[in-house]
Formats: sequence, structure tokens, C-alpha cells
Amino acid sequence: MVAYYPLADFEEWLDLTKYSFPKSLLFRGIRRHFMKELEASTWAEALITLRSVSPIHHVEHIQAPVLLIHGEKDRTAPLEQAQHLCRSLQAAGKRCELFIVPAAGHVFNFRDEEQGKLAWEKTIEFLDRQLKGNPHDEGLEIIK
Repeated sequence: MVAYYPLADFEEWLDLTKYSFPKSLLFRGIRRHFMKELEASTWAEALITLRSVSPIHHVEHIQAPVLLIHGEKDRTAPLEQAQHLCRSLQAAGKRCELFIVPAAGHVFNFRDEEQGKLAWEKTIEFLDRQLKGNPHDEGLEIIK
């Protein structure tokens, strides 16, 4: 499995206590959006669904080798979320690699051709290794 700039824990990402003004206003709006989309009448109700779709809560069910690709300077989906997910997978005995794209922000592959090529090359290398039955070292791999 390959995931670009993933969010691993929606609850943690949407925790308003982490943000100062004015960024907290943005996240209040994102929360309202989720509540509307989930047809939830309260934030607590929306959290039930958001927890259920957060990958961090499903580590034990993930069986495929995982490659996470994340921009070093992503301010939308924090790099720490990908790092935490990869470490949690490894702690559960799963295979996970993390490729950090230097100086890249969110959706870097749509904004910077060179960064996109670099990430795509790592994606192809990872899939090639997995499909040919030659998995790479299972340790956390941060490549810059």
C-alpha cells in the first residue's frame, strides 16, 4: 500500500487546543464541514465516525507492506501523523517505510514536477520490491 501525505488520526488533527488564533478558526470550519457531511448533530457524534476511519486505530488489521510519502514542510497534514502511523505499524510487527520529500508541502506532487517525480520513483521502487517478493528492510526508512 502506498499513501501520499496521509492523515492517520482525524481526532488528533482536528483537536482545536493545538491551534492558536487564527488557525483555530480554520479548524472550527473544518469540524463544521465534517459534522455536516457526517450528518452529526454534535462534535462528539462526528468523532465516533472520524475515529472509525482513522488508520491509526486499524494498525492491527493492516496486512500489506506500507510506504508513506510525505512532504517535509506539509502544513495541512502534519508529517508527525505519518511518522506516528509508521512507527505504530512497525511496533505491531508490520512493514512500513516512510519517504520524506525534502522541502515539500502538501500535495507537492501536483505543485512541483521534480518533487512529484522523486516521489513517483520511490513509489515504483517500493511496489517493484514488494511485487517481486524482495521486501526492503522493515525498519523506518527516512530518505532525503
